[in-house]
Amino acid sequence: MKRGYRRICAPPSHGAPPLRAFSLVELLLVVAIISIFSVMAIPRFANSLTLHRVDQAARRIAADLELARRHATITSRTVTFRIRETGDSGYELINIKHPDRPASPYVVSFEQDCFGAELVTHDLNSDLDLVFDIYGFPDSAAQILICIGDHQRRLDVDALTGDVSVTE
Repeated sequence: MKRGYRRICAPPSHGAPPLRAFSLVELLLVVAIISIFSVMAIPRFANSLTLHRVDQAARRIAADLELARRHATITSRTVTFRIRETGDSGYELINIKHPDRPASPYVVSFEQDCFGAELVTHDLNSDLDLVFDIYGFPDSAAQILICIGDHQRRLDVDALTGDVSVTE
């Protein structure tokens, strides 16, 4: 060997094993296996997201119903939960100011604020209003059914206590 010229592929001189690498076939096999697992997992993940979104939307509505009930009790004023069917469907809480924008009314859009939920049916004593009196009791029982994709949740308001429950 000439002076100043080294062999690039020469094994290390101290007896260590030669360096190994993965072949292209091995790398392609790993990528194929990961792809197969991804194809199986993506629909389940999307279904899980939809289920989470409908649960969160139902919890948001239940929390706002409870807010209306408590606000009526604390302020000794009636608070109305009104379903909005025209235009941007959703609901509003009358006699409550919006917590983030005090100059605005408390209006909630199903599309924007409730994860794209859709109002399927509602039964608020044959009108669009559920009124909580100064003691926090509703004027009637209520049922609201919302859905996102294939998942739906039903909210029930007890006529005697005003308690809200969420069921599938």
